[in-house]
Amino acid sequence: MAQVWRSAMARLPQKRLLRVEGADVVKFLQGIFSNDMQSFAVRGDARYGGFLNHKGRLLGDAEIVQTSHDTFFIACDEAVSNDMLKHLKKYKLRSKVKFDAVEDDFTLHAILPSLTATDDEFARVQQWKESVNQDVSNDALAYTDPRGDVFGLKAILPAATSLALPEGFAQDDDASTLYRDRRILLGACEGSEHFDAIPLEQNFDMLHGVSFTKGCYVGQELTARTHYKGSIRKRLVPVLFLPAAAPAGFSLTEGMHDASWMAQVTATIPSGVDVGSHILRADTEARVGKITTVAAGVNAAVAMMRMEHLTVEPIDFVTKDAAYHVLPYVPSWWRPLDASTGKPVQD
Repeated sequence: MAQVWRSAMARLPQKRLLRVEGADVVKFLQGIFSNDMQSFAVRGDARYGGFLNHKGRLLGDAEIVQTSHDTFFIACDEAVSNDMLKHLKKYKLRSKVKFDAVEDDFTLHAILPSLTATDDEFARVQQWKESVNQDVSNDALAYTDPRGDVFGLKAILPAATSLALPEGFAQDDDASTLYRDRRILLGACEGSEHFDAIPLEQNFDMLHGVSFTKGCYVGQELTARTHYKGSIRKRLVPVLFLPAAAPAGFSLTEGMHDASWMAQVTATIPSGVDVGSHILRADTEARVGKITTVAAGVNAAVAMMRMEHLTVEPIDFVTKDAAYHVLPYVPSWWRPLDASTGKPVQD
């Protein structure tokens, strides 16, 4: 558990890198990616978003990173990389672009400040990022995770290349577990966990993963209609678990960094809590959610929850047979939501 509280750099072997380049690359990606490709400005700019099928459901999420005005990296999970490449080829048509898988030539790394890092520590990491990007001699590239500062930074490095780490960071040998546990603790899904899902139910609107002003792209109709006229009845929500005999300990609104929350997540995930497990109301046994993904080394999971059940007190949820309390909590990157629509409150 202690690993998520310290600063570390972790190679991400579960990630794949695609390089897309050519005279039409911005126009091409603008027509198939949920975020705005025309918002890029400089080397190292990054955007989070998704590639959708024609029904508006996710094939997978991705980060797109600019290396030059006509060249971008697409970073995505290995589980969806082949489908992603097929999707690009399907819509290429006459566009002047080319794309290829480059994981043999480049590796992706996560630079993860401690979850208790101070503003000064975040500032030092940002300075490190700028120094990496100013040195173009070795093709290394660093960028802030476009979902938000709390998710850390990423670095794309040529194979067999190493970088001096930011002050106070260590290379972590258990890379996959560290990165995965941390983002589940923060309430985010990735890769095949998103497959065939609706972007707004996956919190793309709060993770800076969708533009509502860019115009048309493949699959955008459902997302736009929900944003402007509909409501979001379900969302991904992080949860933790307590034995049935234990008191709940904290409320939904207290969220991350509350002392009670930090005390509870130190445990490992209970046995019997699996992907696909249903979450029930304790009083009626009505199904209110389903586990989407489960951490390995921390007491956390991400669940698809029906929003109406998160606005009625008391919030008393349990697993099947009432073996455990299920405690949803508010991740630090969430925005206030309108209880009637499930959408972020407009500033």
